[in-house]
Amino acid sequence: MEIKTFEIRDAATFIPAVALRADVGLLDGQAAFLFRSAGWGYDQTCTYLFPLQGRDEVQYDPFKWHGDSRTFYNAHVYIRDHWRELDDGAVIDVEFILGEHGYPKESQRVEHERQTLEALRKLGVTP
Repeated sequence: MEIKTFEIRDAATFIPAVALRADVGLLDGQAAFLFRSAGWGYDQTCTYLFPLQGRDEVQYDPFKWHGDSRTFYNAHVYIRDHWRELDDGAVIDVEFILGEHGYPKESQRVEHERQTLEALRKLGVTP
């Protein structure tokens, strides 16, 4: 079982999220028992996605997201299909995935750090 954090981005959207992925056939002991008891087969892989703020919803099925299904559906499918390529903390840019932008967004963390440095420079502070 693996857990990764993601920064989901879309038009005017920033969602910190966590995903859990389990290759059920590779689990053993209590974890295998619990996943199989919940209906997961030996040959199945499940990817749960849950936002870290403002939402009381966790899904393993990308088609079951409520509300802004565009963002969550596309991010969930991308995470599920590209799990091994994605680093912990990766930015999942739905607009880029859908071809609406020619380049992926950078993390808001990078944007925030750049803005902070600019503000400090304006104040004459050298970080």
